[in-house]
Amino acid sequence: MEYDFNGLPSAKVIEIVKNAPEDDFEMIAKLLSCDSRKSVAAALSSKAKRIEALGAERERLGQLKMTEASIYSRGYKIIAGVDEVGRGPLFGPVVAAAVAMRPESWILYVNDSKKLSHAKRQAISQEILSEAISFGIGIVEHDIIDEINILNATKIAMVQAVKAMEIRAEYLISDSVWVDAGMPCLAVDQGDEKCYSVAAASIIAKVERDAMMLDYAELYPEYDLGQNKGYGTKAHIDAILRFGPTPHHRMSFLGNLKGMGQMI
Repeated sequence: MEYDFNGLPSAKVIEIVKNAPEDDFEMIAKLLSCDSRKSVAAALSSKAKRIEALGAERERLGQLKMTEASIYSRGYKIIAGVDEVGRGPLFGPVVAAAVAMRPESWILYVNDSKKLSHAKRQAISQEILSEAISFGIGIVEHDIIDEINILNATKIAMVQAVKAMEIRAEYLISDSVWVDAGMPCLAVDQGDEKCYSVAAASIIAKVERDAMMLDYAELYPEYDLGQNKGYGTKAHIDAILRFGPTPHHRMSFLGNLKGMGQMI
């Protein structure tokens, strides 16, 4: 594309700089190198920083996909990342997701769900679902957690998620926990920070569980579940001590709360 900035007001130049394709930036910067207007210089600097940040993000994604790439090279075609959300809360289920992404998928900012804002998770989750080969959700409720402990409940939720996939995975990569679902599995410590498909699964699981907590917040407004998502914030603990636990609290998690001994 050809650019002619002669006689253009600064506002129009800034608009062009802001919206120009990355590949054109070097040429644009040269054309505007003699433009002495501070606002134009600021626009060029801002655009350069955005391009640099995008380059760093693409490099991070390339690193994030290396584990999957090594497994694809061994002949596997459908690799599912598996992760869970909700091991620590005092309330509600643990939720797991299994997500098999297309090998060519390249969604910017896919990361451990805890490192993303609510709005970013919501937007990225839609991109993930639109590009996924297949996905599944597993949910293990509070009473089962109390009965068999959170680690065993997490493993069950992960297996449920894998089995819920419409297209069966050939290989699993999980976040720390080995998943016994009848296929090879690689458990990666902090996998949601190191593997693309596991990060995608963490986002899907988080969005699913957060939506459940919003529904519960309408049933139990005293506990501020829409904000704390069931985790043990001071406001949540104070509400438990004041109103008592709901039928959806994990009783095995509450025994150490001051004052709960008389309430359970």
